[in-house]
Amino acid sequence: MRPEGSGEFPFADEPPVRVIAFLDMLRGPLWFESFFLLVFAGACESDLSRRMMQTYMVVMLGGAIGSGLRFWLASLIGAKYGESFPTGTLVVNVAGCLVIGLFVALTGTQGTLGASLLTRQFVTVGILGGFTTFSSFGLQTFDLAAKGEWFRAGLYAFLSFALCLGAVWAGHGLGKLPAG
Repeated sequence: MRPEGSGEFPFADEPPVRVIAFLDMLRGPLWFESFFLLVFAGACESDLSRRMMQTYMVVMLGGAIGSGLRFWLASLIGAKYGESFPTGTLVVNVAGCLVIGLFVALTGTQGTLGASLLTRQFVTVGILGGFTTFSSFGLQTFDLAAKGEWFRAGLYAFLSFALCLGAVWAGHGLGKLPAG
């Protein structure tokens, strides 16, 4: 479903038509491809470089979404429970691990949902890569230890590891349950 245009790529018409076409493509199954061809059609010489640019842009868009979600959720939890213990980061990491386990199980080769490689990259590398926060985990564990709060640093590291690994396992198991 490509609108008529003057160029080789979809949506090569004037800007007002591009906006309408952009909104229309959000309803289609190939909206990622259409969006990035719209934006970067002229920037790539070959199909391979076009696909690579598309993948990078999809991952970056997902990362921005995931980072925004992480900031929102961790701030919400921090405001409710305080920030002396990194509860928000812990919850974000456990939730992200649960979701990634579930998503990979559901969309993998043995999964019940079909997803393109680009969609899998958007969700796992982009959204969940931006959402989960093991870099923050490392820094926060270091900060607790640097303050001499060795028990809390160890507890946080242990809970993060055990709960996140358990959440990936649980998500994967949930994804393998028969549909019904």
